[in-house]
Amino acid sequence: MSEQATYSNQVIEMADFIFAHPREKRNFVLGHFGTEWDNVPKSTMKKWYYKAIEYNKPRIKKQEKVKDNEIVSQAKESIKKAILSREESLEILSEIARGKNARQLKKDSQALIPSDGERVRALDVFFKAQGYYAPTKSDINIKRPILNISVIDAETGDEIEMLRKELGDGK
Repeated sequence: MSEQATYSNQVIEMADFIFAHPREKRNFVLGHFGTEWDNVPKSTMKKWYYKAIEYNKPRIKKQEKVKDNEIVSQAKESIKKAILSREESLEILSEIARGKNARQLKKDSQALIPSDGERVRALDVFFKAQGYYAPTKSDINIKRPILNISVIDAETGDEIEMLRKELGDGK
């Protein structure tokens, strides 16, 4: 049997009040219920208060988890907004390549217009991003080295046997 099933209606009612008023202290809560439950001894009400606190712990954890998820989702959204999308990046690059004042940056009340070098670099980045450059072909020719082993007689100095083998053929 779960522990929550053993809570009385008074404990659950007190837990709901505490959950609705999380900043209130114990004396305020006991004073509020003291007017409703005149015949209940103060020691019993204190026991109910602490049981109500225990009853609220999973509820508070769940509420904190929801808040944490909201904070994380808001942070993700703000990061997404801060990062330029591909389309925005390409639009800015194309404006720079055309020589337009891409961001309307002003320095001493003069518009900053990109130089020819900046325009060429913007076109280069734009073309790479769009995949306009054809992949370069590479001709790879691997020649296997040949291993020559000669066996020479130590006394005469004559070659007795020559072993020639190509590396990499596994023989």
